Amino acid sequence: MLEAKPRVERRALKHPYGEVSSFYRQYINLDCEIGDVQEIPFGRFAPESIRSGVCSYLSKKWGTDTYSTNITPNRVEVLRIA
Repeated sequence: MLEAKPRVERRALKHPYGEVSSFYRQYINLDCEIGDVQEIPFGRFAPESIRSGVCSYLSKKWGTDTYSTNITPNRVEVLRIA
């Protein structure tokens, strides 16, 4: 006899699903050259939320170890290194 799986509840989100990614993706140029720096402002989001999302997105698009990020007082900087 199959048992019903307990329902897993999602954690509460700080922002609606997809809102952070739609914000930072407008600032990212996937066709940039090695050595180019892109700047993504924080807007109304937490700096680590922006950086985390950007890292996830770029790892899928460019691969791991192809960029470096830095958080400045008012933006996230992304340097393409490979």
